[in-house]
Amino acid sequence: MAITVFRGDKVILTKSFGKMQNIGNMYEVADFTSTNIVLRDCATKVAACAVSVTDFSNYFDKAENAIGKWTHWHPVIDGLGDVVCFYRTNFKKIEVRIFTSDKFYVTAKATCCKNDNFNMGFGIHLAYLRAIKKQCEIEKNKYENKIVEPNEEYEKKIAELNEEIGNVKNNIEKMCRE
Repeated sequence: MAITVFRGDKVILTKSFGKMQNIGNMYEVADFTSTNIVLRDCATKVAACAVSVTDFSNYFDKAENAIGKWTHWHPVIDGLGDVVCFYRTNFKKIEVRIFTSDKFYVTAKATCCKNDNFNMGFGIHLAYLRAIKKQCEIEKNKYENKIVEPNEEYEKKIAELNEEIGNVKNNIEKMCRE
């Protein structure tokens, strides 16, 4: 389905396009010809790419059309090529899903405040930290429930998980203050 755009329109990357991998990034229509649409980064105003008119709607959507529609789940891959978590977004909220050691998953969310600009990277990081905290709390509860009589191994694991929860909580608070 073709999308009608004009100079200055805001568009969102909805599917990876060449080297543009950050789904959810917002761009502005800078110029167009009969065959291409030229986009620039909304924040820096630096030219980002030229996309053919025929391919445009496969990779981009107008911001007002994209907000509110959930994307498919996408993997987040670390520097070693391992999948760390999965995320999806509706360009106002982000959900992150991590898998636990017993093959279940934990989901956490990050949501933009009314006046915030959507920031995909920040949202994924925040939701990921919240998911890690949730996972640690679940693990801690498992250990606490297993203790029948005092056991040094379980108590050590609970102390480690409490420390991990505290560290993650501090990181979340630090991110939100900056």
